[in-house]
Amino acid sequence: MTVTLFPIRLFIAAFMMLLAWPFAFIASVGRSETAVEPQCLWRK
Repeated sequence: MTVTLFPIRLFIAAFMMLLAWPFAFIASVGRSETAVEPQCLWRK
């Protein structure tokens, strides 16, 4: 069963990564250089 499920799981994982790439690209297109720096609000 592992032999049959592994290629299917591999294909689904690759498909999800390819599907997520355009969303990450669109989210980062309009960002300015100052917005790229992480905020340090967690330090107190």
